[in-house]
Amino acid sequence: MQLTQNTAEISHMTVTTLKQELTQRGLPTHGLKSSLVEQLELVLWKKLNQAFHSCTQQIKDTAAGIAAQEDVAALEDKLAEIQVELDATRQRIFVLQHEQSEAQRELKALEP
Repeated sequence: MQLTQNTAEISHMTVTTLKQELTQRGLPTHGLKSSLVEQLELVLWKKLNQAFHSCTQQIKDTAAGIAAQEDVAALEDKLAEIQVELDATRQRIFVLQHEQSEAQRELKALEP
């Protein structure tokens, strides 16, 4: 039986069919037809509820993954900005080291 069966379909099942469905699920098969219908409806409702929660969790996990990808993109942009700053700083250090070397040469030339 598919989980999409509605209450009307279950209530129209024969007692034999209801008992077969309940037996397949390892559930008790004693009682009146109304009790058997109620048990089967409850089982189907629980399965649908579990499926719903499973899908909901999958959607949340997927959304979190998408958000993480957006975070990665933002971090990559920030990293690119930092890399530009780092390159500029390295260039500035190179220039300052060159200026320091020139100043040391000039100082050495002025020494007696």
